[in-house]
Amino acid sequence: MNARDKTTAIALAIDIAERVIAIDWERVSQHLDAMFRGRVVMARHGCGRGEHKYFSKPLPNMVDR
Repeated sequence: MNARDKTTAIALAIDIAERVIAIDWERVSQHLDAMFRGRVVMARHGCGRGEHKYFSKPLPNMVDR
């Protein structure tokens, strides 16, 4: 990777970071909570740890993409 490619990659990373920081995460969280439909706890079914969360549709564009 040459210096120009590195500069472009750094600029892209900064742009992405700024876009992520600019997201109103509280609003996103509230929106997703309002769409929440169900949860499956994997250990309860002998499938390891963690859980699957299901949301009603349509999903917000940001999530659907």
